Amino acid sequence: MIAGALLSLGCGAVDPPREDGGETDQQAQALGSFSFQHTLDMNGLLAAGQVSSTVNTEFDIGQLSSIFDGDTSTLARTPAVNPCIITLAFDAPVNFNQSRIMLATDGTLKLEIADSLSDLDSHTGTYTLAINNQVLSPNAWGSASFTAAGKFVRATVTRTVTDNYVHIREWEIGALTTINSIKVTPSASTTANTVKMLTGRSLQLKARYADTNKKLYPITHPQTWSSSNPAVATVDSTGKVTATGTAGTATLTVAANGVSDTVAVTTSSSFTQTRDASRTRKVAVVLRDPPVPQHGNVPMHQLYGWNDPNAQIATVISRLRASSGGAVNYVVVQTTNIGASNLYTRWYGAPLGFNDLISWYDQGFGFWNPQLNAAANSGNLGFEYNQLLTDLQLCEKRDAGLIDEVWVYTDPYGGMFESRLAGPGAFWYNSDPLLGTTCNGQLPIMGLNYEASTPNAVHSFGHRMESVMTQVMGRWDAAATDPNDWEKFATLDKDKPGQGHIGNTHIPVNGLVDYDDYDILTPVTSYEASWQYYPFLQDVTSSVSCAAWGCTDDGYYQFMFGHIPRFTSVSDGKLNNWWFYFLDYPAAVKAARDLTSGNVGHATLGFENTASWTASVGTKTQDTAAGERTQGAASLKLTGIGAGVTLTSAALSSSAVAVAGHLSVDVRVSTQLAGLTGAGVKLCLKSPQRGIGSYVCSSLQSLNGIANSVASTFYTVPWTLPSATLTALQAGSFNDLQIQVVLSGVPSGGQSASWIFDRAVFF
Repeated sequence: MIAGALLSLGCGAVDPPREDGGETDQQAQALGSFSFQHTLDMNGLLAAGQVSSTVNTEFDIGQLSSIFDGDTSTLARTPAVNPCIITLAFDAPVNFNQSRIMLATDGTLKLEIADSLSDLDSHTGTYTLAINNQVLSPNAWGSASFTAAGKFVRATVTRTVTDNYVHIREWEIGALTTINSIKVTPSASTTANTVKMLTGRSLQLKARYADTNKKLYPITHPQTWSSSNPAVATVDSTGKVTATGTAGTATLTVAANGVSDTVAVTTSSSFTQTRDASRTRKVAVVLRDPPVPQHGNVPMHQLYGWNDPNAQIATVISRLRASSGGAVNYVVVQTTNIGASNLYTRWYGAPLGFNDLISWYDQGFGFWNPQLNAAANSGNLGFEYNQLLTDLQLCEKRDAGLIDEVWVYTDPYGGMFESRLAGPGAFWYNSDPLLGTTCNGQLPIMGLNYEASTPNAVHSFGHRMESVMTQVMGRWDAAATDPNDWEKFATLDKDKPGQGHIGNTHIPVNGLVDYDDYDILTPVTSYEASWQYYPFLQDVTSSVSCAAWGCTDDGYYQFMFGHIPRFTSVSDGKLNNWWFYFLDYPAAVKAARDLTSGNVGHATLGFENTASWTASVGTKTQDTAAGERTQGAASLKLTGIGAGVTLTSAALSSSAVAVAGHLSVDVRVSTQLAGLTGAGVKLCLKSPQRGIGSYVCSSLQSLNGIANSVASTFYTVPWTLPSATLTALQAGSFNDLQIQVVLSGVPSGGQSASWIFDRAVFF
């Protein structure tokens, strides 16, 4: 489910966020606790949303993660901005005591720490000047020890010689914490260590130290494990659990250096993980497919016998929806053909002219045209991303909630990357982040080619998934001896014989080389069947060959995407729904953090009680069928709504609702429809006590994507609250908050259908 505040009844504590740190030494201080010196895993904290960052400039080489990756050969450089000022905001106070930094040039470091941003800026209150202009030599570590507690850290790195390009190779931050317990992952619950297993199978558990803030660290002392019921489950000294043939429950206990915890294990012959709701994303399509005057104004794709981009887009959307099990629901909300006057491609530094492009394609070389191919291979063919975003106001539309992504379809030589990410916190997206945009939020940009086949287009989304999950997990190393879940997913038999799982975009689990091995019939042992139980990856194996996907590239992409987890809840600080990260990385990070930390409550007004919602028209019934709800015991079903309906909630209080920056509701229709053109949903809210006397509403969000889809699929309708509305709601208490779900424009085909609503959630 979406991590956040479900509008329902009751709330509960949840495990706080994780923080992995490299350990140094530990010293016991008291029974059941000890001090722990560690190096902060900054990239892990940033990826998990437990630390946010601001830098006074974009980097023209590398990115912020480059200075926290443990590799001094990867650096971040400012574009002649001196000094470089990095501010880090932690979600909880930290007892900082060490800094180690390496520059590529001479320079200085000033390090400031405070418990609030205002104290940091004003140098008052909790402010500490931890390091005062430490002199640094090129390519040498500069270390310093100090004692300072706080949530905000500011490093000012100044270059002192030659020019103003600041080169930062690596920065390590050390801290001291108190360990007082142990936590175990994976877990089915955020409130306790709970494990589900199949009888007769084994599962490797991972125990880690937890500090007083419930953050997690590697265990470096000997561990002891025991089971209360060996007839149900046994456990060895490493935490590997084996479920015997007897179904039931057992309590495991793990202890190390005077701290301990328990794990509840439930075994059964089968179990099914609950799928998360679908999410709709609005796509702005940009076509470079102008009519060609030299050839009777025939569109380029038709003139040269290439694919119809609009038809290919529809197929790609359908493939992604089907292979993700409905997790992904893309809807095209606008299409722009940029025409011939500006192709947004530069050829050897100059704008590529349309007449030149056509004359070269007319030579008949297609994708291998010598003039264009030579430019591409030498790095002299590039796309003008920022100019396109500016001319079409795509950042403004993204920030207004009108679009979520941009898909650009060009002829073979557009000069684009397959995928690229713009906006704050953008990371490697199978290409470097796009710098210099005006986007206030992240904007994925796909670069697709209508000369290539549809499987090639889907292939590009595979690389996007790889980039996103590498960012989520913090690493992709095929040789890792302690693989994270993404590394397990991508494990190939050729790299680890007998331990393969699914594969990556280029190579299936039984493949040997890039691209050419989608049709290998030679079977290998694979753990692919275990992914239906994620995050409980047990020793469920099978023999897998290309027969599993029809021995085609297209079939393999569906196979790979079909195994991407899309389940509810969170484990080890990360959502069990990887598609959420794929679609909206910042929102997914926040959702995982909130669900894990308990920063957002779980008190609820769901749709179980039909009396809690008033419908303007139609008949309300409670729907308790298993496939017709996304949380709780029931959903709300409406029939006889005609062209639309307004659902209004009962009054909600601030003691029962933790308002966050986003609100969403799940909706589905009971019948597969031929089309829902014009139909849409908007979300509204008001609270006169908080100065919101009339309903504030989202824009109307199209429901076209529900048409021609699986009838039992829910779609999540999200809304980013206006900043003024959010500020007002969070400024004080209330007991009069009402939410409206407004469905309108339903065509005749949908007016006789049942409409099901569930899971209103702030996140």
